[in-house]
Amino acid sequence: MARNVINIDAESGANFIGDESTPAMVFDNVGTGAALRVVKTPAANASVAALELGIGSTASGSVLGLTQGAFVSAVSIVFAAGTGWAGMGGIRVARTDGTFGWIPVIPDGQFTAAAR
Repeated sequence: MARNVINIDAESGANFIGDESTPAMVFDNVGTGAALRVVKTPAANASVAALELGIGSTASGSVLGLTQGAFVSAVSIVFAAGTGWAGMGGIRVARTDGTFGWIPVIPDGQFTAAAR
């Protein structure tokens, strides 16, 4: 029998634990706003992430799953340096070994063809 552990009022380490094969919680917004917003007020230690994603140690597991229309196939990407790269950036991520890495964010114009 499924039983959720609801501990969201804790001063530290608040959590919600489910024990089913489906997500423990789903945030859904059928309006025009986001379903979830995570906000972190900067502290003295800027290396603290606003969002941490974790999974037990497994070589074949994924830390992030994209569903429905969250992923499109890149049919053609222009990687040649030159015009059209204004807005190129990255999302800084903290790696498990304490170092940092980047997920590139490519300007929309560099995707010349994409399909869902």
